[in-house]
Amino acid sequence: MTSKSGMAIFLLLTFGGVAIAGATDADGVAARTGKFLSLHYGSVKPEWMVEAAECVDMMLFSANVQVIVPQAVREANPDALCLGYLNALDFDGRRDGRNLETPGMRKEWHEINQREDWFLHDEKGERVLVYMHTGTRERYGIDRTNPELQRYLAEKAKEIVDAGYDGVFLDNFGLELLFLRKDKYSGRPAGMTNARWQEGGRALLAAIKQAVGEDKVLIYNGLHGGSSRKLSSYQTEGVPTFEAAIQMAEVCDGGMWEGYFGYGGLSLSESNLRRIVDTFVAYNKLNKVTVALASGKSEQDAKTRFCLYLLSLDGEHAYFSYVPNYKRVDWYPIFDIDIGKPAADYEMQDGIATRLFEKGFVAVNATEEKATVSLPQRYKNGLGEEVEKLTLPPKSGEILFDLSVEIELPE
Repeated sequence: MTSKSGMAIFLLLTFGGVAIAGATDADGVAARTGKFLSLHYGSVKPEWMVEAAECVDMMLFSANVQVIVPQAVREANPDALCLGYLNALDFDGRRDGRNLETPGMRKEWHEINQREDWFLHDEKGERVLVYMHTGTRERYGIDRTNPELQRYLAEKAKEIVDAGYDGVFLDNFGLELLFLRKDKYSGRPAGMTNARWQEGGRALLAAIKQAVGEDKVLIYNGLHGGSSRKLSSYQTEGVPTFEAAIQMAEVCDGGMWEGYFGYGGLSLSESNLRRIVDTFVAYNKLNKVTVALASGKSEQDAKTRFCLYLLSLDGEHAYFSYVPNYKRVDWYPIFDIDIGKPAADYEMQDGIATRLFEKGFVAVNATEEKATVSLPQRYKNGLGEEVEKLTLPPKSGEILFDLSVEIELPE
């Protein structure tokens, strides 16, 4: 695992079996093009959090477990933004609160459990269960359109930032009303419409943002959208998810796309690339925070998804995360590359997306076939070889370097 401290000492960043000399900032830390995020849900080993702090720029914590930001994290990286977790979809009873992780969580559950009007109910009047596919039967969906519940969650958010967090991460937000999968949900909320769900979500974000203040960060998990600008096939009213995303951006600081280009296996096609990347482009150009959260354990897969992130990179608030789980990070050398800032927007032709950077070139093949890309100039590949063309395997991405970038082969 590479750390920021390690970069400051060695300055040579390994990439594909070679070393790439990187520039350094005023503090002597190696510069890099991307920004990164780590997640630390539930109880996490302190050394995992410190390892991540040495690498990333933003960190998410379960604020009901890590009530304050661990001091070791602040010492390892004073500049990292640390956000506390808040759930917008459900309350977790876990056998009437007896098995919840902390006394505070148990107390909170008993307070909430008295407010039946805060829960979603199906046509039979029973509470709607969520995430049933994980085996749980004690997670109850909540009605985010309820003004009193909105105030309650805003108060919880205020407690998180008052404890020293730099902001709040609102999980399980969602830009449209779902509750479709019978293995995941016990039923659909009675009387709830897509339009009402979207309006309630916007009101919830606005209430939380007002509570935490302009100097704190509020991002939600559930960013979706795309270039189609159409309602989903299972919605008859409300607004398309892209329009909903733009509306939410007016009252918060940004959003996360969890499952960036698929959970597990890579879900990549030209239409999917445009749908996801164009949504990120729109948010980045609004100067909003974006987080591309991908999970996996493959260096090649990490590189392709990182290339997809680079296609939409713009401004100072775009983050990438590639994690094996939601407790620690695996660090790949590709993340440390410095190809400068974007020099143009991405372009797409025949299923191949490309983008120029100040000191490099990024390409993604979204097709099922091997493809050859003609380059605008000569570049170096990861082996230090000068190339005029780039051959990409199906569904893969690659980064090339300006001839001025120093690449040293290992001895």
